[in-house]
Amino acid sequence: MRLNVSTPLLFGMLTIALCSLRAERADAMPSHAAILWYAARSPEARANWLFGDDTCAVSDRTCNRCINNVASQFARIDDPSQKSFQWTDVFYPPEGLNPWTSFDASWVKSHYQGFARVQRGGSVEFIGFSYAPSTPGLIGIAHEPSPGNWEVQTLYTGANNHPSTMFALGAYFGFANGDNLLQFIDVEDENWKLADQPSYEMPKDDPNRLGIDTAGGGIAMARLRGGGYLLTVEQAGSRQRVDFFFIDGDLEAPARKQFLGSTPAPSSDNMSLITECGTGDLYLIQISGTDIALEFGSSRWVLARIDWGFDDGPHRVHVDEKDDWTNSATYCWPRGGASATALEDGRLEFLSVERSLGAGFGPGSITRFCIARP
Repeated sequence: MRLNVSTPLLFGMLTIALCSLRAERADAMPSHAAILWYAARSPEARANWLFGDDTCAVSDRTCNRCINNVASQFARIDDPSQKSFQWTDVFYPPEGLNPWTSFDASWVKSHYQGFARVQRGGSVEFIGFSYAPSTPGLIGIAHEPSPGNWEVQTLYTGANNHPSTMFALGAYFGFANGDNLLQFIDVEDENWKLADQPSYEMPKDDPNRLGIDTAGGGIAMARLRGGGYLLTVEQAGSRQRVDFFFIDGDLEAPARKQFLGSTPAPSSDNMSLITECGTGDLYLIQISGTDIALEFGSSRWVLARIDWGFDDGPHRVHVDEKDDWTNSATYCWPRGGASATALEDGRLEFLSVERSLGAGFGPGSITRFCIARP
């Protein structure tokens, strides 16, 4: 006997079946079951689940403002201009770290690893950075107490000697702190102690059973239009592949974390995940560099749109790339710390920082960085 089942009824039956799956089996679902589970949770999800939330304001605590006409702005990025922040304190809160004595930055391969900006509207903004490999690895935040006057504000010790790159999401900086731990820092939280900031382990249900690992190739996050968050990562030992994770529920205490799939990608050192205004399209900007020489190799900024196929899972669609920035020992070193972010007016901004703290690092030293806009 042949059943004549309409498409809406069939989808309704699938929805009921998926929603009735036991919670303890959810983490074991393969990626295609995961997307069907996601589709079942929202009436609009089949059309928009992998689109970014383009309604976010700069003041939103859990997502970033969208960017207008991403591909066009990417193509028109201008030459970078130089800025700097100063190391002014002797003992930085919250750990009372004295950077001149508490870690070793003298090794030739020590360098800035991550560099990102959190904007809270008006003149309130912060820059987060990570530094590796050093003993121990460092994570810091600089602020701008007066226009053009940037100063290091807080300093943390990482869980190992090589913290990951950093991403900005609303009022948070995020990074991989040690092995498979997703760590956040809330810039509006008066309690700056890292142990009291939100963090959680990611599931190790990816092909390598590493989760986010140490995110040596970059890590980024964006809020989705249909709810939840998309996390992208290149594991330290698995370059040339981006892994996708879905985080559902509250950012600080999610109800669910699920590996969604992988896609081939250029080997990168940093990445940013941005949302286009109007379309909600998600774009991945990866910063890649040659391994011939950390200091003098060339760098590429690679732009790709993220699509999902019900048959082939998440994948990158190459859009454009820029390779006219060159690594050097000066103030612009995309091979190490770099990111892309949105300004209050919807413009795209590239950020990069000089290679290392350099010889003679001590009180009064400055760290030079650069910004580039269309």
